[in-house]
Amino acid sequence: MAESSITFKVSMISGAEGTVSGDAAETLADVKGKVMEVLNLSMSSVSLFLDSAPGEELQDDRSIKDLSGCNLLVVVPSEPEWCTNKCFTQEYIRGRRCGMEETSEDVEVRILSGGEFAFKRKHHDHDAECGYSHDSSVTAQGTWLVRWDPTQKKEVLELTGEATRRETQRVSRTRYDSWDRDDHEDDEEEEEEEDQNYDRTTTEKFNKIFTKDELLTTSAGRYTRDGWKVAPI
Repeated sequence: MAESSITFKVSMISGAEGTVSGDAAETLADVKGKVMEVLNLSMSSVSLFLDSAPGEELQDDRSIKDLSGCNLLVVVPSEPEWCTNKCFTQEYIRGRRCGMEETSEDVEVRILSGGEFAFKRKHHDHDAECGYSHDSSVTAQGTWLVRWDPTQKKEVLELTGEATRRETQRVSRTRYDSWDRDDHEDDEEEEEEEDQNYDRTTTEKFNKIFTKDELLTTSAGRYTRDGWKVAPI
């Protein structure tokens, strides 16, 4: 075995155990996928503790160089505290030309104990000068799961269920030049506007993934899409 290779043991209270190897330059985040694999925990989030100091959780940026020959206790939290019974909200608004054009979006994610979630998203666009308005909303329910994503090397919250989507659009242009227009032109454009107006409701499968880091990033205000507000339910 190369000198730069580090080996340590992992075990669970259930009795499952295994051995994990990695490069000395790697961190726990780099080898967490191997821990999940050797313990057959590919769909679960885990916390790691040194068996000699079980009260101190090891962070993902911990170098595995310091863990050579150690035994790590692997704990699977059934409902992580950071998201269980929490409501995550995000609000965004952007106005242009003194409000003649506007885009707004509101998102709410409610994570309930017992593995259920409720998701709502409302989006609005309008251009008053063009007589254009578009609204869309998504409401979804289903089950949630916190797991480790080996590609991103991050803890993620995955929502799976069924959603109802509604989209409405209205186009109604005001004619300031009607005095020199003939009836035929008006009829053609009225038909074109009718084709662009709709109100549709569909049901579809829902799947969405948020990283833990993303949801725990504090909102910087309504004028940016970055960050969330978090409140207990």
